Amino acid sequence: MDIHLIYTESEVIVSTKPYASWREIQDEFSAYKASLGPWDESEIIDYLQDEYPQISPSAARQIEMLKSSQDITKTITFQATEQPATSHV
Repeated sequence: MDIHLIYTESEVIVSTKPYASWREIQDEFSAYKASLGPWDESEIIDYLQDEYPQISPSAARQIEMLKSSQDITKTITFQATEQPATSHV
C-alpha cells in the first residue's frame, strides 16, 4: 500500500489516495504546505518514528488504524506537551 505524507498549515496527514503529483494533493488540501511519498508502509512508519519521537499512538499503530478503516486519510496525532505551570502573584 502506497501512502502519502501531507503537511498542511495545522496538521500532518497520511493518505492512501493514489495521487498523480503533489499538485493534485495541493488542489485537495487548501492549507497545503508540502508532501512526501508515496512510500510503502514500512518507509512511512520509519520516517514518522525518526522525525516525530513524540508520536502517540506509535507510528505503526496509526498506520494500522488507517489501513483498517474505511477512510483514505488520517491526521497524525502526537503526545500532548506539558504546559508550564503559571505563577499567581
